[in-house]
Amino acid sequence: MTLGPSWCAGEREGKVQGGETDSAEKEGRKEGRKEGRKEGRKEGRRSQLPLSLEGQLTVEKTPAYFTTPGVPARVRDDLPGIKLLLVVRDPVTRALSDYTQGLSKHRSRRAFEELAFVRSSSGLVNSDWGPISGGLYAKHFSRWLDHFPRSSIHVVSGENLIRDPAAELCRVQVSTRSCG
Repeated sequence: MTLGPSWCAGEREGKVQGGETDSAEKEGRKEGRKEGRKEGRKEGRRSQLPLSLEGQLTVEKTPAYFTTPGVPARVRDDLPGIKLLLVVRDPVTRALSDYTQGLSKHRSRRAFEELAFVRSSSGLVNSDWGPISGGLYAKHFSRWLDHFPRSSIHVVSGENLIRDPAAELCRVQVSTRSCG
């Protein structure tokens, strides 16, 4: 199953509009509109998914889903029973890769060491910097485990996927029970 970009979009609360009414009536209307918006967002997200046949495995690689705080709950609500894949890499390799990709878009970027460390002389890692934060797998994974059983999340080694893609994909198929 593929997840569309709106799983990362923040939820917005609407304002109750209208004239003078009692607060119970306002609250009832507010809750009704909130539920309607919630259903509309859910349908909107589902409409962004590609069509898949029953039993077909569809994969999308989007790191922002993993690191965005509200996504696990929205995925659980919209796709109960989904099987998830998490591809992880060596965190240092990942940070260097993110930084290098950023350089190709923003030529005037500061040196990696200036961004990766709080003060280069202290040696303290800047865990708030995106390329470092994205590799703090335990932090982000714990949010997903709050909403999904561990058995529904298959962790894939990015290094193994590069080194032997056929073997790694076979492990994925076995874990998702999508092959015979």
